[in-house]
Amino acid sequence: MKKRTLILCGLLLSISLLAGCQTQEAATADKTQEASDISAEDTQEEDGQASDTDTTDDETEIAEPEDDASSAAQENVSGKAASFEISFEKETGEMKSDDGSISYLQYEFNMPKVTSADNPEAAEQINSYFVQRQEELMADCNEYYEWAKEDYQIRVDDAKENGTEGPTEDTFGYYSSCDYTIMRQDDTVISFQEQSSTYTGGAHGNNIVAGVTFDAKTGQRIQLADLMENEEDGKAEVDQILLEKAQEMQEKSMQEDGYGIFFEEYETYIPDVLTEDSWYLTEDGMTIVSNEYLLAPYAAGATYFDLPYETCDFIKEVYRK
Repeated sequence: MKKRTLILCGLLLSISLLAGCQTQEAATADKTQEASDISAEDTQEEDGQASDTDTTDDETEIAEPEDDASSAAQENVSGKAASFEISFEKETGEMKSDDGSISYLQYEFNMPKVTSADNPEAAEQINSYFVQRQEELMADCNEYYEWAKEDYQIRVDDAKENGTEGPTEDTFGYYSSCDYTIMRQDDTVISFQEQSSTYTGGAHGNNIVAGVTFDAKTGQRIQLADLMENEEDGKAEVDQILLEKAQEMQEKSMQEDGYGIFFEEYETYIPDVLTEDSWYLTEDGMTIVSNEYLLAPYAAGATYFDLPYETCDFIKEVYRK
């Protein structure tokens, strides 16, 4: 009996020790699992942060840059002028008789061509003016051509009747030419001087100097009503300035040459000088041109009246420099 009791106590002790070991192993396993879970959570958080950063980088990489033309267009809408490049395209031609033996008329046009990467609409608006202007010049040439054929035949008939030499290319030939010079180009305006010349018979040809000015933001041609604070008052002020300048020039010519540069009644025609086509803007002011035969004879040529901007308070401030 005693022996059985000892054996039973030993079994109970072994069972107790075995249970304790399993409990310790379980606790250790729990702690290991907990540490593993914590490590996994940290890893997930770090992965999450890395994932956010990668996404931002991806968005940065795939973001498209703002289109330059679109940006420039927005700036122009807000009032910033575009930059323009101006070149010149020359067209020459000759109009002959049906058999090609007689050259009735020659022409040469050197027309501006305006381009702008950031404001193509304004450039196209300006170019449309010069396209139309060239069409007008060509229409004039077609008319001159008909005049030339008639004039040539008249000269041939007169030569036969008088026993003189008939017309040749050296003594006969109508022509038409047109050229442009940039007088001012900036963020506000683009202003040109036009020089045209024609010969349609007679003792000499005819020369005309004109001007055309465009708004650099819109490409629209600037008229006197656009240029001046008040067109009626501005025109009156210009007429007075031109009169005073012409009087000074006439007096100087009388003193130096003994005769006046202008016609005797030139003052009467002063109000006819300023027209939509007779002015342009420069870096220093407004230039107004009086062409041959208006105030002065052909031999005197065109008369240029230069008005500095500081004396042109009739011009809107935006167009003055």
